[in-house]
Amino acid sequence: MLTIGLRIKKLREIRGYSQNYMSVKLKMSQEQYSYLENRQKNIAEEQIQVIATVLGISVDRLKSFDPERLLTEDDNPITGGYISRIVIRSHENEIEAYKELIKTLKTEIELLRRKNG
Repeated sequence: MLTIGLRIKKLREIRGYSQNYMSVKLKMSQEQYSYLENRQKNIAEEQIQVIATVLGISVDRLKSFDPERLLTEDDNPITGGYISRIVIRSHENEIEAYKELIKTLKTEIELLRRKNG
């Protein structure tokens, strides 16, 4: 049985999101996010809700997600399954996350310049 972390990881990979993208959206370090996917056994329900929102999927769907069933009748993109929605929004969301990261880094650079200048 897949852990919730592995379910999240598989959905993230299907969307084409990087761990860095997810960590920016979840306001945590990439290392913390990696731990969440790969090692953390229990994830708070509130955090699961936020992750599901970022991934564009319901909490119930996230918890029951099975990558082995990607092309079954219920999940087939041609019949309106969630995989098609995942792919469409992935690039737009990643661009926005990188814009947020750039903005944060510019702010940090400016603070460092003031401190040292």
